[in-house]
Amino acid sequence: MKHSILLIASIFLFSIAAFAQSQITVCETKTSHLISPEKVSYLQVGDHRKIIAEVVPEHSNLVRVKAVEAFEGESSLTIV
Repeated sequence: MKHSILLIASIFLFSIAAFAQSQITVCETKTSHLISPEKVSYLQVGDHRKIIAEVVPEHSNLVRVKAVEAFEGESSLTIV
């Protein structure tokens, strides 16, 4: 019984954490920085007309993200 409750609680907490990290809000007036535990080897932006992103040259585990202009909707960002 204890293991079942622990398993259910773990799954619930993991799903909350995964949902919280699936979206970030960016704007055109401020730059957001994403910190990776490892060196970023691949970066791809979904729609270049909406957002720009780059790996910070001095710190290869940091990614700068900024909106090109105000926009509605979503775009994708892939970081490996």
